[in-house]
Amino acid sequence: MEKVKTMKRDNYWKSLMPLKVALWIIDIILAYAIIICILLPVSIGVLDNYKYLINPLPFGNIKVTEYTGNDQNIIVPSRLMFLTISDIDDGVYQDNGNITSVYISEDVQVIPSFDGCANLEQLTFSENSICKSVDGFSRCINLNNVVLPESAERIEVGAFSGCVSLENIYIPDSVTYIGLGAFETTLFEYNHKTDEYYIAGDEILLFYNGDTDSIVIPEGIKSVCESSLYDSYDEKTDDRLIYYPSTIVRIDPFITENTTVYCPVMSEIEIDDYDVNDIKGTIVAPEGSFLESFCKENNIKFRAMTSEEKTICEEKTNSVTDKVVYANEE
Repeated sequence: MEKVKTMKRDNYWKSLMPLKVALWIIDIILAYAIIICILLPVSIGVLDNYKYLINPLPFGNIKVTEYTGNDQNIIVPSRLMFLTISDIDDGVYQDNGNITSVYISEDVQVIPSFDGCANLEQLTFSENSICKSVDGFSRCINLNNVVLPESAERIEVGAFSGCVSLENIYIPDSVTYIGLGAFETTLFEYNHKTDEYYIAGDEILLFYNGDTDSIVIPEGIKSVCESSLYDSYDEKTDDRLIYYPSTIVRIDPFITENTTVYCPVMSEIEIDDYDVNDIKGTIVAPEGSFLESFCKENNIKFRAMTSEEKTICEEKTNSVTDKVVYANEE
């Protein structure tokens, strides 16, 4: 009988083990939460000339808040010892006159801002870079040559604007978006002033230097950089016509009141960062197309494209393909 009681008691305590383990785990989580709440947002410390804050979740992630060193050659880290860097404040490197070279490590996903680093001359990416978005090098007036990684997909608004010495930049075919003024006031932009159509990345019309009364985008082009076709703030009062090809997937969102846009595409068209107030002109597209729905939803002037207009649009866009200059074939 005594053995039976002992066995029952043992079985009872064994049945409580999962509950004990669960309570133990909860205690650890609560203790960690309390510690984090006490420490944040106090600076945890300094490692390798970087001040940082610890992030509560996920465990071991930190935010870099300041660079205290004077090194000329910067290797942008993805980790500090065993701590993973999840974020770097914009002001960590900005306007640093000591920096002459920057190396982006292979595990760095988001590039911190180096805007205004006047003595920066060399920017290098790891061959195994996983960086998809390139930004933060405006006003680096001594930066001359840049080779972007094959992982790059976007060059953000104003990324290299004001880099007056920037003459050569390799843009891989993986890039599908180049933002407004990405290369404004650079030698790179100036050197292509005579190219009517300058194409970079994944068939992106980066620079246009042709007629601004009747703008014809060549067949094969997939997207157009914002405000690359004409100055959206010009005071032109005469009618302007823009003809897009059947290959287009992204159009310029700046359409002035006197502008008529012809686009023969039925499928969805990307209009990045558009403001309905910037689309003041008329869009002409096939009946039942994505653009018709888009215009009706946003109260934008629309007219259904006739078969004759579609033929004219196709003839025009195919007639200028021989004027295209491709960046990586120069």
